[in-house]
Amino acid sequence: MHTPSPAAGTTPPRRRRPRRRWFTWSRMLHAAPIAVTAVYGALWIGLHAGGGRASAHTLWRSPALAETLLALLLRERKSVGALAGILAAHLLLALDLLLLPGVLVALFTVATTRYRRTMALAATATATAIGAIHMPPQAAPRPE
Repeated sequence: MHTPSPAAGTTPPRRRRPRRRWFTWSRMLHAAPIAVTAVYGALWIGLHAGGGRASAHTLWRSPALAETLLALLLRERKSVGALAGILAAHLLLALDLLLLPGVLVALFTVATTRYRRTMALAATATATAIGAIHMPPQAAPRPE
């Protein structure tokens, strides 16, 4: 009688690629602040839209919100860069209530992913930038 070769009955099953799930808890936790910021920003822009001179300011609100959302999407890889980008838009356009949630989420990400020194510098820069916007202008001295 003929005996089969060792490889005849022991061929391994075909390998399948592991199926990657799109909705995982880590992705949902990463996207949740972005979704909340997007909904809040869209509502804020819609409620504060106006005609006349205010419409030119409304034109800059949407790109500022889009830049904030893009920076929040990339915050896991470049957390300090995301915070710097949002702070730059915050300083240039002075849209306090629109960009403040994005600033806080980016600052929280820096605080959770970076070392203490980096976090302290980022918090100081954020406080300085927000304080610079809210500082009242100095009155010019009156000539006597």
